[in-house]
Amino acid sequence: MNRGQIVGLGVGLAMLMAVGEANAKAWPIPLGVGTEANPYQITQIGHLGWMNSTVASSSGKYYTVQNDIDASETVGWHSGAGFAPIGTTLDARFLGVFNGNGKVIRNLTINQTNLNCVGLFGCLGSGGVVKAIGLIGNSTTGSNYVGGVVGFSWHGTVSGCYVTGPVTGRDGVGGLIGESDYTTVTGCYAMGEVTGNSTVGGLVGLSYQGTVSRSYATGRVIGNSTVGGFAGHNTGGTVCNNSYWDTNTSRQASSAYGTGKSTTQMKHQTTFSGWDFINVWRMVENMAYPSLRWQPCGPDNDFDGNSASELTVFDTQGGNWYIKSISGTVVVWANQWGWSTAKPVPGDYDGDGKFDLSVFDTQGGNWYIKSVSGNSIAWACQWGWSTAKPVPGDYDGDGKFDLAVFDTQGGNWYIKSLTGHGIAWAEQWGWSTAKPISGDFDGDGKYDLALYDTTSCLWYIKSLDGRVLAWALPWGFPSGLAPTLGD
Repeated sequence: MNRGQIVGLGVGLAMLMAVGEANAKAWPIPLGVGTEANPYQITQIGHLGWMNSTVASSSGKYYTVQNDIDASETVGWHSGAGFAPIGTTLDARFLGVFNGNGKVIRNLTINQTNLNCVGLFGCLGSGGVVKAIGLIGNSTTGSNYVGGVVGFSWHGTVSGCYVTGPVTGRDGVGGLIGESDYTTVTGCYAMGEVTGNSTVGGLVGLSYQGTVSRSYATGRVIGNSTVGGFAGHNTGGTVCNNSYWDTNTSRQASSAYGTGKSTTQMKHQTTFSGWDFINVWRMVENMAYPSLRWQPCGPDNDFDGNSASELTVFDTQGGNWYIKSISGTVVVWANQWGWSTAKPVPGDYDGDGKFDLSVFDTQGGNWYIKSVSGNSIAWACQWGWSTAKPVPGDYDGDGKFDLAVFDTQGGNWYIKSLTGHGIAWAEQWGWSTAKPISGDFDGDGKYDLALYDTTSCLWYIKSLDGRVLAWALPWGFPSGLAPTLGD
């Protein structure tokens, strides 16, 4: 049986139904003509569906993502099967140039359990390029050749991409790419859990020839045979340079290629030999894994979605919001949303890339949230009490702020999503003199539990999965200075 036959094996009626349904849908057509000078402008999840329906004509075409894309609706697509991958066989593979342009796709669901070649791109063919795209809060499930970004790549190129969500399949399963043949992979990483039967790897499941350079994987890897922390199996000829996996978080001591390092080592810049930390990568020494420089830092108080913070004030007497950009553009003026006992807790609660107007009622423990445009997001959502301090943030990495409170008496954290999903209950990390701080300190896309002790001026930080990021770290003065954060 040749490789083309292997890739097509097991697709059957389920694939035909999924692809047929995707092609039958009246997808919106993006602006642009597909040339390098005037690429197709991808601005919404429907445009990605359109790319799948027109994949047969993708050769030589250019596609550029213009903004972050919320793909949350895909969880209900195709009777629960979710998004249909762009190109699902070697005969219908993506052959164009997809430039993510440093944007992210949030909450993409692919649940094609009977389909081979599953990922954002199912099959990437000769000359096909995928670069500079991030997948946050994704969930990818398929049969064989399953990856977060690409299911099966044949003579393709994947660079500057990352994935944070779980990937599940049978054989040939990887956090980034399921199977990589004659393919160039550069400057990528995967952090989600990877689960399969055989040839399962944190970044790449199965590979043949090609190169993998300056990439890493940190997610747990689960499989029955031929399993590796970075790569599951190398059938021959793959060259790997300066690439690593976390032996602690992956729970894998070996890999087909790559170099295993402990979590502590993975948070030291000196570990990453030959990496460019001036132009390509950045990291917080001793605390975080490397991240790509194009990744947004997620500025606080970005109410208009332009990736820059605005000057924001909340009138504690009248409950009005006043917001303007540093250049003087007024975003909000006297928008009444609050009262004297309300504490402002702005954040991006709906995952649209813009901060929302949100208040926490310090007496009743209720949350009230609406967008700047007036769309109601939450009304009297009860999560808290009089001794609880609100510390909202994206604790589960799905691109949306969660409701979180810190009990100042017991030192416990209580966190849930707006949809009611429980994230943490009575997570003990604190005491009466500790001030809770919300922030992503290790750069993994999820907020951590952080405390600043106002008496000793020491910081204590741990992730929700129990990793201690900082213990009794001195940074402060006993003069009443308030702790603040920033990248």
